[in-house]
Amino acid sequence: MLGDQMYVIGGFGSGTPRGALDSVERHGLEDEIWTTTGIAEMDTKRDGAAVATLGGRIYVFGGNPVSCGFGNNCNIGAAFRSCEVSDPVANTWTPITSMFAARTDAAAVALNGDIYVIGGSGGERLASVERFTPR
Repeated sequence: MLGDQMYVIGGFGSGTPRGALDSVERHGLEDEIWTTTGIAEMDTKRDGAAVATLGGRIYVFGGNPVSCGFGNNCNIGAAFRSCEVSDPVANTWTPITSMFAARTDAAAVALNGDIYVIGGSGGERLASVERFTPR
């Protein structure tokens, strides 16, 4: 949630295209309308990314690439350390400092001006927490 807007970011597309997505969809809670119009896509296609909002921005951490061919043949790539931030007002995505550990399927929460990325996996289950402090 960012203000009265809910965002759905990345994930896995089971239609066309199949695989990890870089798309961003926004749902206005006032008008109850979903839109992708005029919303910048992420720089990286990510499935299983952790997302948190802080200071009017949307932060995306980790995830992994997934590419699919014909039939049920999908390749799941190694988890990302990379992260990016969106400024919805400027309609931009910008890379930010990478995490220490590659993570997919983690959780992220904003607390007291920092963002904590918790658990997930990066080849094995992770019990660690990383803190990100926006500048």
